[in-house]
Amino acid sequence: MSSRSPDDPSRPQTITTTALLDSLLEPGNHAVWEEFDRRYRPILLGFARRLGLSREDAEDAAQETVLRVVKHYPSGGYDRAKGRLRSWMLGIARRCIIDIQQARRHRVERRGQSAIVDFPDSDRMEAILEEECRKAIRERALELLKRETRFEERTIRAFELLVFSGRPPAEVAGELDLSVDSVYASKHRCARELRKIVEKLELLYEMS
Repeated sequence: MSSRSPDDPSRPQTITTTALLDSLLEPGNHAVWEEFDRRYRPILLGFARRLGLSREDAEDAAQETVLRVVKHYPSGGYDRAKGRLRSWMLGIARRCIIDIQQARRHRVERRGQSAIVDFPDSDRMEAILEEECRKAIRERALELLKRETRFEERTIRAFELLVFSGRPPAEVAGELDLSVDSVYASKHRCARELRKIVEKLELLYEMS
């Protein structure tokens, strides 16, 4: 069994995107591929959905974008000297969306719907991608809070109900058999730890 800790920098899920991409240059590095897919597919899926694609089409666009990034990066498809990684990935995602829309044009037009996505301007698309990235970071941070901290399940549940569900403190306290003071304490403890996790993830999800 490996003795590596969860923070071991040699593990794919703890390295920056730049280092992750560099590792894609290593033939057969499936762990890196899986981490890249896990890290960016949800962002690309959300991005495609925000541009108006159906769930099915958005999933296809996200998958194809990841495949093209992994395929073209080792052959020099991305040049850091010419622009940001985010812009390069966005361009690939946009092309994938167009390709999928064109492939499904006849099917959609038979239903009397528009087959073309009305794209916003480039600045807005970059903003959407950034928003989806931050959303993915928050979701993954919450996952890590649950899995890798020593907080009791009730503590995290109180935090979720109070912060994400907007439930009143007294109601949360009654449901979880806690005092109101304990609910507030749970909120502050979890929020403090979640911020630390988010800060670390922001370094991993570098999009520049």
